[in-house]
Amino acid sequence: MPDSDLGEKTEQATPRRRQEAREKGQVAKSSDLCAALTLLGSLIIFQVSGRRMLQTLALLTRKSLDSLHVGALTQDSIRLYFGFASSFIFSAVAPLVFGILAIGIAGNLLQSGFIWTSSPLTPDIARLDPIKGIANLISKKGLVRLMGSLFKIIVIGAIAYITIRDAIPATADIIGLAPGEILLFGASIVLKLGYRVAMALLVLALFDYGFQRYQYERDLMMTKQEIKEEMKRMEGDPLTRERRRRMQRQLAMQRMMANVPKADVVITNPTELAIAIQYDPDNMDAPLCVAKGAGFIAARIREIAAVSRVPIVENKIVARLLYRKVEVGAAIPVELYQAVAEILAYVYRIKGKTLPEAAG
Repeated sequence: MPDSDLGEKTEQATPRRRQEAREKGQVAKSSDLCAALTLLGSLIIFQVSGRRMLQTLALLTRKSLDSLHVGALTQDSIRLYFGFASSFIFSAVAPLVFGILAIGIAGNLLQSGFIWTSSPLTPDIARLDPIKGIANLISKKGLVRLMGSLFKIIVIGAIAYITIRDAIPATADIIGLAPGEILLFGASIVLKLGYRVAMALLVLALFDYGFQRYQYERDLMMTKQEIKEEMKRMEGDPLTRERRRRMQRQLAMQRMMANVPKADVVITNPTELAIAIQYDPDNMDAPLCVAKGAGFIAARIREIAAVSRVPIVENKIVARLLYRKVEVGAAIPVELYQAVAEILAYVYRIKGKTLPEAAG
């Protein structure tokens, strides 16, 4: 494979790469979408509760002016006025403030879900590099953001111009209206302008979110070499893995060979296979295969058996069946009970012992 192929980001990000990016706070998110949703939600809240907010503020103003001539202004009276005014203001603007807060949180959760990480807050001296900052400004991503910002300014300016132009003829009708009606007229124009701007920003923000999603996926893409390195980190280096398996096999072999001296008989075929059988009627329901092997391992089993004076019996058919059907540490199958019992009986006989009845 050419080295150039290993250096090109042609592979989709792995789940591990995505998880690492998320832990660092790197997610596909559009700040414009949150801003558009917040603006739209604020306008809706203001339209629903705006009259109550204005009435509350008007009542506060009237009560404050009416109470100015009552008594002298002292520290205690000022504290009382301030507490009274604060409660009125809070009750008036609480729906708007908490509504904006809820919409902002919901907008972020809808885009990226809940993320708990302090990585973005970690000081990074590289962010203060002016050369890198200028490079980011003139990069492709920076130019796209600049063009997007200019386009939004043009769209908002056009919407504001059209809305105000259409409202100018109606301004002649406000002459002679009461102050409250003039205020409602102005509020209706502001709300109309706000809704138009909010909807336009929402549409643009959806495109921006799509672009951010596309750019996020592009940035997460990996080279073939990065895929290989990640597989090594997750599964371990192949050489280390093979070394670990070799050590495990060696340990298993040592444990198996240590069981050969405990066997009652070693059955061979006679040179290629060797199966060590142990039977303890007090603790076993059936004879167990404590060791088995072919070739070099079979020769080693026979050597240990000879040194430990474990009888070695040649039986080609039984040896082949045991080697094929029985795993080390497992009991022999029922169909081989009779054959193994005969071999054990022979071994017990040459040792001058009696075969336990359970084996027969």
